[in-house]
This record gives sequence, structure tokens and C-alpha cells, in this order.
Amino acid sequence: DTFSEFCNITGASQKEAKRYLDKHKRLDVAIDAFYQDGGKSGASTSKLTELFDKYKDPDGDTITTQGTMQFLTDLGFKQDENEQEGEEDTIKLLSLAYELKSPTLGEWTKKGWVDGWKNLCCDTIDGMKSALTRLEAKISSDPSYFRTVYNYTFTFARSEGQRSLAKDTALEYWKSFLHFGVGRDALKYDPPAEDEDEPMDDVQGWTKEHTDMWLEYMRARDDVAVSKDTWQMLPDFIRSFDGDFNEHDDQAAWPTIIDQFVVWAKKEKPGLRST
Repeated sequence: DTFSEFCNITGASQKEAKRYLDKHKRLDVAIDAFYQDGGKSGASTSKLTELFDKYKDPDGDTITTQGTMQFLTDLGFKQDENEQEGEEDTIKLLSLAYELKSPTLGEWTKKGWVDGWKNLCCDTIDGMKSALTRLEAKISSDPSYFRTVYNYTFTFARSEGQRSLAKDTALEYWKSFLHFGVGRDALKYDPPAEDEDEPMDDVQGWTKEHTDMWLEYMRARDDVAVSKDTWQMLPDFIRSFDGDFNEHDDQAAWPTIIDQFVVWAKKEKPGLRST
């Protein structure tokens, strides 16, 4: 029943389940309220270890590609590309990679798994599904958390021993992060302090069209890799952009590649600006 499902997901007592469900009626709303109130489930190390052992490589001590695919299937992710939900699925997985300190794509260590899920207060598949929903909501609304996951991805996705991120890889992750974040609070226009009192009604800032421009520009460049500085500064540039490339300050401390992008955009796309 609903009370048992609430308890299975949150690890809360029957008394707590009754209190939240009586107040909020709907299961999903009650669960969200429980965690927003600081609810803790006291996730079990033994249960998490049992789950880890279910998915880990039988010949090793980590979860690798095969175990990850089964884990994601159990969480409800679509393995067929035609059925996947696009950027939302990718961003949830990257948020989880950060929370569980995944060292690289499709790999999970026992320590990261146990510590990460305990911090997220869940030790069941149902609880993990709920945690992923919360992570998606958090990364869409919290610019600081968005930046944290985004920056972690640079290291997570980088080839071993490399200081930079392969451009093709960067383009794929940029596509996911920017298409997800633009239009949400994660990448919402953040005016400079001196402009905070100015009306923002006419400012849309960075749009999907600007994302497509950035990806087009980067694909056309001869670079084979993206530096950490460029990667980390792009969200700051996006949040500072008011929609008019003519307002760009090329004397500010932006990476050269961003200044060059603005020059290119003004020349190649002179009519595009937020209106």
C-alpha cells in the first residue's frame, strides 16, 4: 500500500509515513516534503553492499559496464536510444556519477557506492529512483549544484593521463548540459551587481539558439581538445550574457576562445539576439 511504499523509499517509520501522507495526500509530494524537511533514512551499509555485489564484476571489485547496464535497467532507464528521454536522463546520471564519485563512465567503486547512497539516504532501488528525481530537480534549480556536477564531469569524462577533454566528448556533454540548463534556473541570466535594479523583463539571456551557435562554432574549430579553463568558464559566460554580443567586454578575464566566439557570432550571426 501507499504507507509501505513511502517507508520502503524513505526508510521512515510508519508513524512518519502517516504524518506526511495525511498532510500531503500524494505519495510523490509526501516524499519530497520528507526530504525537504531534512528526513534521514539511516541507509543500511549491509543492504548497499548486497546491492553492490549484485551488480559488480564477478572477477573484480568494481561495477563495470555490464553491471551498470543492469543497474540502469533496474532504475527504469531506457537502454534503447529511441526510447531514451534525452538530456534529462544524461543529467541525472551525471549527477549520480558526482554523488557516488564514479571514477569514469560506467564504473562505480564500493566506497563511492556505499558512501554516496548513504549520503542520499537510500538503500533500495525504489529509494534510488526517488533520489534521482530529487537530483534532477536540484540540478535544474540550483546554479551552484549545476556547476559542481558540470565541473566534476570534466575530470570524469577525461581520458586517463590527459589534462584536457577531447573536443568531441566536450561537445556531447555541452549539448546535454546546455540544452538541459538553458531555460531553467541553473543557467538563468545573472546580471552584474550594478544592474540588479534594472528591469529584467526584456532580458532573456542565453537561448537554445545561442547554444546551437556555440556548438556550431566549436565543431568548426581545428582544436582537438578543450581546456579546463574554457570548460569551467562557459557557464559563467552564459549566465552573464544578456542577449547582446555587442555588450561583451573583451577586456574581462574570459578565455580567449570565448572572446573569439563572440567575434565570430557578431560576424556570422549579426541578427541573432534575445528580444
